[in-house]
Amino acid sequence: MQAPSYTLQEDLRQQAVDSYHIVDTEPEEQFDNLTELAIQICGVQHALLTFLDKDRNWYKSNNNVPFTEAPRSLSFCGHLIHNPHDIMIVEDARKDIRFHDNPIVTELKSVVFYLGVPILSEDGFAIGTLCIFDDKPRQLSDSQIASMKLLGKQAEYLLNHRKHKLNQSNIHKKLERTNDMLSEFAAVASHDLKLPIASIITTADIIKTKYKTKLGKDGQDRLNLIKDCSFTINEYITGMLDMYTSEHGIQKSFETINIKAFFDNLLKINLTSQKCQFWLPTETHVINSNKIALTQIFTNLFSNAVKYNDKDNCIISVNVTENKSHYKFTVTDNGPGIEKSNYKEIFKLFKTASETDNRGKKGNGIGLSIVKKLVKKLNGEISVTSEFGKFTTFTFTVEKPTTLTIN
Repeated sequence: MQAPSYTLQEDLRQQAVDSYHIVDTEPEEQFDNLTELAIQICGVQHALLTFLDKDRNWYKSNNNVPFTEAPRSLSFCGHLIHNPHDIMIVEDARKDIRFHDNPIVTELKSVVFYLGVPILSEDGFAIGTLCIFDDKPRQLSDSQIASMKLLGKQAEYLLNHRKHKLNQSNIHKKLERTNDMLSEFAAVASHDLKLPIASIITTADIIKTKYKTKLGKDGQDRLNLIKDCSFTINEYITGMLDMYTSEHGIQKSFETINIKAFFDNLLKINLTSQKCQFWLPTETHVINSNKIALTQIFTNLFSNAVKYNDKDNCIISVNVTENKSHYKFTVTDNGPGIEKSNYKEIFKLFKTASETDNRGKKGNGIGLSIVKKLVKKLNGEISVTSEFGKFTTFTFTVEKPTTLTIN
């Protein structure tokens, strides 16, 4: 008997096997179908989909075979992988010098005829075989041999598809872990940074009060600048925390929302809304959506509309409609408007349409990027139309939960 030797690039070949994460996994129907089809086409007793793993030949699909592996030193497949681009046919193993005294042939008497098709990895290494065998000599037709080659290619396709799907799943899990770590870091950093900022603001107020007569106007102005900068940093930190945690609400369940009650409650907790008139839907309208996400979307849109409004009478109007698959919302304000060239820019992180808001403070450009992120997560779209100096309308859609699939 001639035991199969290891390949010249065995380390690389084994790495290719390991990259598929398939050895010692449970049977899968798609592979069992291939070996069953091989038996039906060729009229043989047995078929295997095997992987040459270190010192063993492991069977992913073992059709009509009562065990799942065999020593690599006894395997026919171990010889095949040395010629990764050719099939191997043994019509009568009892007459082949490589196998005539192999225990599989002489003792088990299970393999006399053998045909193996090499299974190649994406980088060209022979990682296993699709093989058929029988306990008596056989000869296959050209069409049967061609069919086995096609089944081998199909096995490669299924293996690569499985590998890519598994890799994507692993990447997704890593991203989820990274996102969780970022969210946790953002929360801790936010807390740890806000405390000293609050101390700075409080200290500035104490100094202004205690040393008012000694500071003079210049000193007072500098303390006011310190306070303004501190408030700006605080808003920035809050915005970044919202950015990292905005997806958390998407994981919550959907619920029935009465639109009128929703906006009534929203305006009660949004103090900036007192500076504007709100024209809201008056009819009874009930939707089924993600309340947490919608609250954050409208809070950010309302906040921007109020902060940047330059009119004596601030007006914000809201409209809600729906079709078979989506809810549609519009938010219009009578503020300064947005230049058409900025329509896409305003949804990018740290981008703003105006240099400063109506208090003279520079915005951080986080709110609208969060809005777009949440709308996209709800399988919707958002757009803006505006007439510079007169109005701005944000229109966004949210997919109904009967059809929504969160990615």
